[in-house]
Amino acid sequence: MHGISTDRDRIDRALVHEFLSTQSYWARSRTREENDRIIAASLCFGAYEDDGAQVGHARVVTDTVSFGYLGDVFVVAGARGRGIGKALLAAVPEHPAVRDLRRLALVTDDATRSLRGLRLRAARRRPQVDAAPRRLTVGHLHSAR
Repeated sequence: MHGISTDRDRIDRALVHEFLSTQSYWARSRTREENDRIIAASLCFGAYEDDGAQVGHARVVTDTVSFGYLGDVFVVAGARGRGIGKALLAAVPEHPAVRDLRRLALVTDDATRSLRGLRLRAARRRPQVDAAPRRLTVGHLHSAR
């Protein structure tokens, strides 16, 4: 893997839409235009191979002080099992717009072992002096959509 980037211009919008509309349970009803608007309004994290191909994605919507929402987290099937998801999720709480948040929330119906592991690692992390504790809340939400 080449690395993680927050350069929104590098996001492969076709790949993100394809994954979300065919392989996610939470965003199948979104149109390409809706996904493009969401990307434009979010702090996006892309995971990339050495050749520049995007293989992972996550996004955060935040006020940069109190609250952030982590969503649309995925790694394409062919790139799983190589630690890309862990690298992607490790990069999120280290970003300057996220690192001082009082709460970072992920709403999911399938809290996988890696997400539970991220939650446990975040809970064990000691806050820096004069910094609010970081918390990752994994919630459960059913949509009528």
